[in-house]
Amino acid sequence: MGNGSYDAFHWLYPPMYHKEGLWLDDVAPLTKAVGIPVICPGKIIRPEMADEAIREGKITAVALGRALLADSDWVNKAASGKPEDIRPCIGCNVGCIGRIFAGKTMLCAVNANLFHEAEQALIPAETPKKVAVIGGGVGGMEVARIAARRGHDVTIYEKADRLGGMTLVANVPDYKNASRRLLKWFEKDIREAGVKVELNREFSVDDVKNLDADAFVISTGAFPKIPRIPGVERENVTTAIDALLGKAEIGQNVVVVGGGQVGCEVAYELLRDGKRVAVVEFLNGLMAGGKEPVSAAVVLMLQDLLNYYKADIRLSSALKEIRENSVLIEKDGSTQELPADTVIMATGFVENNSLYNALKDSGKEVYVVGDARRSPGNIMRSVADDNEVGRKI
Repeated sequence: MGNGSYDAFHWLYPPMYHKEGLWLDDVAPLTKAVGIPVICPGKIIRPEMADEAIREGKITAVALGRALLADSDWVNKAASGKPEDIRPCIGCNVGCIGRIFAGKTMLCAVNANLFHEAEQALIPAETPKKVAVIGGGVGGMEVARIAARRGHDVTIYEKADRLGGMTLVANVPDYKNASRRLLKWFEKDIREAGVKVELNREFSVDDVKNLDADAFVISTGAFPKIPRIPGVERENVTTAIDALLGKAEIGQNVVVVGGGQVGCEVAYELLRDGKRVAVVEFLNGLMAGGKEPVSAAVVLMLQDLLNYYKADIRLSSALKEIRENSVLIEKDGSTQELPADTVIMATGFVENNSLYNALKDSGKEVYVVGDARRSPGNIMRSVADDNEVGRKI
């Protein structure tokens, strides 16, 4: 038994914004009323939730879909009493639902080996090496765990005081529980693979050259892209990253510049906090750009949430100027002024590849991966890149 329809697409394929087990309370009365087994899906992605739902009689059995893409051994790990070993589905819909409905081959954002288990089997390294991974985001952890399981001696060097990189920022909202569990899974897996981790280590080019390593993986991520707009240097302007991390003072009237998934999630957070929010997007639709298709379930749900909280959505609009308490936007040749105590730039990211560029001709074995390699994409591309390099070293 499932809920939803193609007219309410995000109920059919619930993304991260829906709570886990979202249909259990709906189906419980049906289970009690009929004399046949009732099987229910709907983001039941933790064995503990499945056990509790069956024990309480809400359902007879659980149907697993996307969770098995993330980890085909989900059932075996649950049965053996090791739920912490399950690589969690994060409900992003990037590799599965988004690609299916775009006519593309199904992938999984967190499982780069999906449908390629045979040709991507881990082959022991012919010559074990000392590998230095510069950057401890999800991508850096992926290359580290793969390389270590092939027999390499791997160390991650991370400039922050914990692993996670940009995923730590993305995980701030309360609906990112599954993604937070994914970080714990990565940390557990690299630990079991024997990866060493050194935190609070920020490197210059000379620092990297002086490391005792045979191969270097540059996984330094990306910087926020800030367009050159009059007034962008004002104190009332901040980035989506600093807004999510609470590093910026946010006023009551907020303009979010950029209607991609990041901008929409920031707007949603601020609207729930009681702010008045306008989203200014240059394209004619929210979440309309990017290399990988954003699932219709994600797009429609975020649109519904923004509409529910009465966000002021300005499509096909260009930001022309940022003033002390307002912004000027232009649409179809007409200019309009919007109130803005705070302006949040969610205008994308640019590769942080200066370290790689300084090392690539040094004669050393150097790889660049994830967002530092190309125009930043999403977690699926980062994990896939690092998985490939981990098998190549």
